[in-house]
Amino acid sequence: MAKSKDLFGKEIPEVPSAKILGPGGRRIAEQLDDYKLDELKLFYFAMTGNPVEPKMRKNELCIIIASLLSFENQVAFDSFYKSLPPVAQEAIAVGAFFQFVTVSALEKKYRHPLLSEKSTFGNYTEFVLNKRLRLDLFLIADGDSLYLPSIFRQAFAPWLPKPDGYDPAPVDAPEGTVWSNVDFIREAGLLMARTASAALGKGDLSEAARKGLKKTDIKKLRPHCGLPEFPLAGKLGLDSIDLFVRLAACVDLLRKTDGKDGDEYVKAAVTSFLNPPAKKNSWRQLDGAYLEYLVFLDHLSRRQGFRIEALNGLPPSRKTLAGIFAEIGPGRAWYRIESLYNSRFLRGEPFNFLEPYYEDQGLLIKCDSIQVDKYRIEADEYDRSLPMSGRIREAALGLPLLKAYCYALSLLGVVEIVEAEPELKLERDGKRLPISPYDPAAFVRVTDFGAWCLGLSKEKPAAAARSFEAIADKELLLVTFKGKSIERRLFLESIGEKLGEERYRVTEASFIRGCERLSDIKQRVADFKKLIEAEPSPRWTEYFASVLSRAELFAKPIPALLFPLPKDPALAKAVVSDPSLRPFIIRAEGSGIVVRSADHRKFMKALSAAGFFNEN
Repeated sequence: MAKSKDLFGKEIPEVPSAKILGPGGRRIAEQLDDYKLDELKLFYFAMTGNPVEPKMRKNELCIIIASLLSFENQVAFDSFYKSLPPVAQEAIAVGAFFQFVTVSALEKKYRHPLLSEKSTFGNYTEFVLNKRLRLDLFLIADGDSLYLPSIFRQAFAPWLPKPDGYDPAPVDAPEGTVWSNVDFIREAGLLMARTASAALGKGDLSEAARKGLKKTDIKKLRPHCGLPEFPLAGKLGLDSIDLFVRLAACVDLLRKTDGKDGDEYVKAAVTSFLNPPAKKNSWRQLDGAYLEYLVFLDHLSRRQGFRIEALNGLPPSRKTLAGIFAEIGPGRAWYRIESLYNSRFLRGEPFNFLEPYYEDQGLLIKCDSIQVDKYRIEADEYDRSLPMSGRIREAALGLPLLKAYCYALSLLGVVEIVEAEPELKLERDGKRLPISPYDPAAFVRVTDFGAWCLGLSKEKPAAAARSFEAIADKELLLVTFKGKSIERRLFLESIGEKLGEERYRVTEASFIRGCERLSDIKQRVADFKKLIEAEPSPRWTEYFASVLSRAELFAKPIPALLFPLPKDPALAKAVVSDPSLRPFIIRAEGSGIVVRSADHRKFMKALSAAGFFNEN
């Protein structure tokens, strides 16, 4: 009996029998179970060229297809691959790495239509695949694009030749100005963290992370923290101080600075960032994916009425990020950020921070259109927004997220970045715009300090040498400062009043300026001894004792209640002179009496016993 042939004249081989599935095969079978039976039948036909037996059950079909996708070796894969029509071979070779396949290019090369119109509803046309080409492993993205689901990408990619860009290549020193925060964070990291903590106060951290600081607050903070601005991203609204404070809101470790060594503090913050400790998540606890959701995706809109569930454990994108640093960190070379992202995409490594369903259903980009490679994707005229799916996801969510990570970690000195003028890929209200404020980040490299923070190097690099002299006058509350030390200059500006270029006068009011708690004042005394004078003169010691005494004077107020006395002089006298009430009463100006809150109930009881009716 003659064997069946496909559209290109190739014989269709017999279907091999199913084999016992290993752990990988069982995972594939579990993933296949998410598909409908009709879809599984199409997958089976695409892989074998044969129809499914009529009485085949879904679970049996899942096992058979998983068996077909579990290739034991290169020979087994090559046998399967060569059995496919040439057009399907090329589509898989492209889709396994790039996900999307261009329909028109394949139609032109193989002279067969891949799609045909099934129906049209207004401006929307529904297409169907040419079944004889056995392309049903693919889904239809649009009239000129197919895409290969990740389950098939992961199964085929290990056995196919790797495309250009699979392994990222370092670049020579890129053009542009290097933005580096290493020296600043190593010298003034604790000061910056305390600044962030003070800016956050005791308010709702989720609101602080989502909304950030007001421009007026940033303007007030900048002279007192010294953190440099981002040259290009700053013009798009990305402020370094605001980003640091919002990062601090989500990475709780940034708020715990007392008694810490500056370098060890930064290393612990980086460790917490890349591998946050497991906690019970809630909307009040900003761990899991809240940093990405609330801070790094400001250019996206959240679908009205949609709320994500807290993601337990490490967001997948941060695990992928750690893998990137582990690969590029040891060489300390510069890399193009987009090539790093594309490399991970080609490898099929996830750069999602939530389940893709939640990203697709919960996030939108408001626009009229967006340019992705050679494709101009237009939004619905009514909704004027696009979801995070298809080609849009990588351009509007994935790549901006990686660049946001680079900006955040550049603040901590882990990496250095070089910015470039961003492409204007977004159209909104007739204006061409960048997709996100993080778009200017073009190149990145891991610093020596960053390699130590990441655990890629055991030896901590020496801090930059600083030449300075700080002298506290022995008799007057004056400090003379010469040389360069960001931390000391900012500290003196926070506690004193500047007199000329080199001198600062310290007063009771200036020393406690910006402090909210007694512990803040004690920390400033400790910082003075650490940064200015290890053994202050008796005048300074006396001054510090006075400041602390004045602070402690009203540190523990006694809660009390104020009661107005009746206007009738006789009745007022009866109240204050009653021997049963006198022990509770403190006379107050303005015809009133004060009663300690702790004595409130006893006072009320005594009032009733003395014949004064009260409802309490």
